Amino acid sequence: MDSDSLIKLTKAKAKAIVLENIEVYIPPKVFEEAVKIPKDEGYPDAFLIEENLKKRLLEVRKIEEREEIEEMVNRLRLRSGEADVFRLYKSGEFDAISSEAAKGYLANLKEMISDEEYYLSIRELGA
Repeated sequence: MDSDSLIKLTKAKAKAIVLENIEVYIPPKVFEEAVKIPKDEGYPDAFLIEENLKKRLLEVRKIEEREEIEEMVNRLRLRSGEADVFRLYKSGEFDAISSEAAKGYLANLKEMISDEEYYLSIRELGA
């Protein structure tokens, strides 16, 4: 999961249900973007995310860079935390999970994301 996802799940009031029902991992760069830097700047979301880490509802997972994945990262022009999330996903250990409840959470996010992101997500959910 990347920083943007953590923040949007919090705003959609879906973070707790997601973290309680699936294993969620973030790479070290996302930890830096979502916790370390914002916490130093006093952002309250950073403290909540750190609390989730302490409760082991969320875990930082180190990644190993592989040449074929790096080629994809470069081709997709991914940077920073997004690139690390992609690397983590492509390690082969993780799935993306969708459900009916996700449609409601997505509706809560509609005003915070682009129309393209919203409709692509709806399509992925089979709606």
